[in-house]
Amino acid sequence: MTDFTTLKNQAEVHRKNKNYTEAIPLYKKLWEEYRENCDEWIGWGYAYCLRQQKNYKTALDICREVYKINSNFKPLRNLYAWCVYYTEIAVDKVKNEQQFFKAGNAIINLTEKDDKFSPFTITVFKILDYLNNKQVYQPDLVLEWTDKLNPELLDTSTFTFEDKSGKSRENPSKREQYFMYRTKALLEKGAYKECILTCENALKSINKFHYDNDVWFKWRIALSYKYLKEYSKALEILNSILLVKKEWFIQKEISEIYFLQGKMQDALKYALDSALNFGSTEMKVNLYKLLADIFRLNNDLEKAKKHIEYIYCIKTNSGNKIDVKTQKWLDEFGVTISGHVDQKIIEKELKELWNNLKFKDQKQLTGVIKNIISDGKAGFIEAEDKKQYYFKSKDFKSKISYLKKGQRVKFYLQEDFDKKKNRKTLNAVNIFPITN
Repeated sequence: MTDFTTLKNQAEVHRKNKNYTEAIPLYKKLWEEYRENCDEWIGWGYAYCLRQQKNYKTALDICREVYKINSNFKPLRNLYAWCVYYTEIAVDKVKNEQQFFKAGNAIINLTEKDDKFSPFTITVFKILDYLNNKQVYQPDLVLEWTDKLNPELLDTSTFTFEDKSGKSRENPSKREQYFMYRTKALLEKGAYKECILTCENALKSINKFHYDNDVWFKWRIALSYKYLKEYSKALEILNSILLVKKEWFIQKEISEIYFLQGKMQDALKYALDSALNFGSTEMKVNLYKLLADIFRLNNDLEKAKKHIEYIYCIKTNSGNKIDVKTQKWLDEFGVTISGHVDQKIIEKELKELWNNLKFKDQKQLTGVIKNIISDGKAGFIEAEDKKQYYFKSKDFKSKISYLKKGQRVKFYLQEDFDKKKNRKTLNAVNIFPITN
C-alpha cells in the first residue's frame, strides 16, 4: 500500500504542476498494477494528463473505464465529453455520419448546456455547421439541434482574426450564428409564423451584425409574409431591403408578389430589373419562367416562348438533361425544339428586349464623361443640362477603351440609393458611347 500511496502522491503533484509527461507513466502504473485501489479520481487524473498531451484516443479509453466506476462523476463526464469531441467531432471531414451524430448525442448526454467549460455548445455548432454545408439540406435535423440550445445562454462576443491577405476579419457571435441556422430551417420547413418571431427576436437581441445578417433576417421575414399571403407586409420589407442591397433575387421576389396580386405592369418592371441585374444565368431560370408567364398573360406569346427557349438552352448547355419541370414548361408554352439552338443569340435578343422594355417610357439623355473615380470602377457623366450623374463602370455597355474622360455618351437614369448620404439618387445606367 505504501508504494500505491507514494505513486499516487507523486502522480498528483506532477499533474498539479502540469508536468504531464512525468505524471502519465505514474498514473499508468497505478491503473495497471493497483487497479483494485484506484478510484474515479485516479482514473480522471490519468485521462486528464493524456488529454493535455493530446493523446485523446487513449484518454477516451480510460474515460470509458472510469465511467463504469462512477457514471455520475461530473469532472469525468466533462473530460469524457471533450475526448469524444476531439476524436469524433473536431474532424476535418466526416467519414461516418452515423458515428458523427452518435458522438454528438453522447456529448449532449454527458454534459449540460449551461456549463461553459463543457463541449456542449461547441459540439452543437459543429453539427449545425456540418448540416448547413450538406448538399441536401435537412431543416428537420437543423431544428432538432438548434432546439438543444438556449439563445439567451449563448455568447455574444465576436472573434477577430486575420485572413490570408492580412486583413482583419470578425466572425459573428454564437448567438448570431444560432439565429441564422434556426431561421433558415424554419423558413425551409414552412414554419412561417415562428420564423417571423425568431427573426424579430434576432434583430432585437443582437447589437452588431456580420455578413449582412440583419438584411437576411428581414429577407426571411419578408418571404414568410409572402408565403402567408400577407403581400403588403412582404413588399414593404423587400423594398426597404432593396434600397441597401440591390440584388436580382430581391427584385424577382417583388415581381412575383405583384404577379400573384395580378399587377402585371409592376411585375414586369421588377422582373426586367432582375433580369438585367448581375447574377448567375443558371440561378435565374425561375425568373425567366416568371417573365414568360407575365408575357403570356399580356397575350405576348412570342416573347413568352422565347424565354422558355432560353431556359431550354441554359439547361442543355450546362450538361443537364431536360427535367420533368422544364419539359412541362416546354409543353405548356407550346415550344418545340428541333436541332441546335444558340444560347448566345437568344441571350443577345432577350437583353435587347429587356432594355427596350425597361426604358421605353424614358427619354434617352446624352452627355460627356466628366471623370473616372474609384480605380476605374465608377465615374460621373455631365448631361447637356450641366447636371452630373454618378455611374458604375459595369453599366457601361461597350468596349472598355471608350470608357474615358471626355467621351460623349448616351444613357438613361435609374433610381438608386446612396448609403453614405442615406438618400435616394438618380444614377446613369445603360450607357453607350457616341462614336460618330
